[in-house]
Amino acid sequence: MSVKPEPFARAKRIAEQVAAALRLPKSEQRIALSLIPEYRSRGKGRGAANRNYGNQAGKYEPHQGKAECERRMRNA
Repeated sequence: MSVKPEPFARAKRIAEQVAAALRLPKSEQRIALSLIPEYRSRGKGRGAANRNYGNQAGKYEPHQGKAECERRMRNA
């Protein structure tokens, strides 16, 4: 049985490191902050944009023929 990791565990750990570095004297803060790794998301925020947007074909679009389109134009 696998144990689920705590949500945002890496982000929380980095935030704790930043807080600890800010409690140091000014002369040591810059060094301590430079040693903290940059946070990189592993979630959905990475990669290309989702391409499922824009005008999608309707449910009945494949079944509409010329006669149906003409009928709709007459009734409009």
